[in-house]
Order: sequence, then structure tokens, then C-alpha cells
Amino acid sequence: MEGQLELIIEGQLENYKLRLIDGKRIERFWKANAEKPDRWKELKKKSNGQGHYQIEFYFTKKKKRYIYYHRLIYWFYNQNWNILDGSKNNKIKHKDNIENNSIENLECVSQQQPCLNKVIYKATINSDCLKINLGSFKTKEEAHNAYLNYKLIFHQ
Repeated sequence: MEGQLELIIEGQLENYKLRLIDGKRIERFWKANAEKPDRWKELKKKSNGQGHYQIEFYFTKKKKRYIYYHRLIYWFYNQNWNILDGSKNNKIKHKDNIENNSIENLECVSQQQPCLNKVIYKATINSDCLKINLGSFKTKEEAHNAYLNYKLIFHQ
């Protein structure tokens, strides 16, 4: 039986040695101490309550800084990009929806750029007293088709 291959990208972010596994899981390297050997440990993501996840870092003593998870993903693939620059010209945008943090779905843009001439159509459906978000779409037709496809599958 063949073993499963993992894509691992390592990087140094200030005083943190990090690695990204299969484009999804971020781990930090911990040096050995008297109780534990050298090891990698997954960093926990926390929701910001608006659909984005972030990870907590301490770059200086007692100074906490949160970095959005999608910014970290982008940084692993573009390590010359300044992840700590939070200016308007250094934003990371999701091309389709904020739940998709794959590198193919992320791009660096200015803050003004994502809003220019962009209309987004959202498709939702109510099912058993729940409002279900079917996604965001570029055209009204795409949103309507998503609604019809969901209706065909789940409301037969």
C-alpha cells in the first residue's frame, strides 16, 4: 500500500517557524525543553464572527496580533510579500467566497479594487425554517441556476 503524499511549505515569520500542510493546516515548530522534545503543533484558528478565521501571534512580549488565515495561506506561497503590512494596497481578496482559502482563490489587491464595477448576486433558500446560503455569483443567472439545482436535489 502506497503512502499518501503531503505538500509541505515551510517559512519563517518573525520569530515563528511555520509550515503549511496540504494548503490547509498551519503548524508551528516548538523547540525542545526539559519536558518535551522538538515538535510541530497545529495552530488553532479563531473565528472573527464575520466568516473569517485568524491566528494569534506574539511578535513582541505581551503584544498580541491576529493574522487572518487567508493572509497566512497567501504568504506561504508568496513569502516575499509583506504579510504584516495592513495598508489599503496590501489586501488579500477571495475570488469567490470567504470559506475557500485555497491559494487559487486568493489574490493581492488594493482596498478599492474589489469594489470597482462589481455586483454580486447571492442565492439563498429557506428549508425547514433555516436560511441556507448557496453562494455568491457574478450573474443573476448563475445565482438562479444554483437555486434551481438545490431545489431539484433537495426538494423532490
